[in-house]
Amino acid sequence: MDYHQLRFLFFRGLGFSVKVGNNVKTNKLFFELVLGFGLETGASYDPLDNGPADRLGDGCNSGLGVGTDFQLGATYGPIGGEFVAGYEQNVNGSRESRVEPKFQPATNPLDSGKYSGSVGGHAGIKVVGWGIK
Repeated sequence: MDYHQLRFLFFRGLGFSVKVGNNVKTNKLFFELVLGFGLETGASYDPLDNGPADRLGDGCNSGLGVGTDFQLGATYGPIGGEFVAGYEQNVNGSRESRVEPKFQPATNPLDSGKYSGSVGGHAGIKVVGWGIK
């Protein structure tokens, strides 16, 4: 696989978000499934996202986690802004928490390679897995 990350969101009251990707460094798959409430629809492609293994660092090449997810914002093509907050507890003992505004692009829109279209927000519970062959 040569893609990094695809994500689809659909929240109309009760809803879901599905993210699947391939870490090109390890050539292993990752996924994220969110179930929750909100009003949001969208899809995205991000060639720079290698999944949780990159964010958690060495020694976290595979794992499974559960957590919370909150997102509010709007994106179109390579530009947009979002507020993201969440917490994740992984079975290997690692933890990830974040509260951050995210603006795309951070630099040149065409350099990022990220394209998305979404508007709205959601809050939910997520399940994350990575290091899948």
